Amino acid sequence: MSSADPRRDEALAHVLRESRLSAPVTPARVRALSERIAAAAAPLLAERAGAGEVRQRTVWDYAASWSGVLLPAGVLTALAAGLCLFVLSAQREPSAPKLSRSRIALMGAATNRVSSQNLIDFLVASDPVAARGSVR
Repeated sequence: MSSADPRRDEALAHVLRESRLSAPVTPARVRALSERIAAAAAPLLAERAGAGEVRQRTVWDYAASWSGVLLPAGVLTALAAGLCLFVLSAQREPSAPKLSRSRIALMGAATNRVSSQNLIDFLVASDPVAARGSVR
């Protein structure tokens, strides 16, 4: 319970406890219970209405109330992620990606280092191994 939440009204809680239903529910009993609740809540409602300033709750109120839990959880999560990255990066040496000759030829054509004619020869050749030699 935070300071912005309404305080518990003991008198209202007592009235509700006393009205435990021991007899069958009838419209008259429900109406009487409603009137007793309204009568018991009237001073509290009048006090709130007389306060003048109505405080609206914003998302920042909720963030402030959860900050005691969320900040340590966020720090713990960040530390766990950093530890995982450290362990994974320390396991093996990075290796260069293995590129096939056809991929190298396509990259060469895309960057204009290989002529388009050589690329076409490579793509339509019946013997790709022979055509690879001309793409270099």
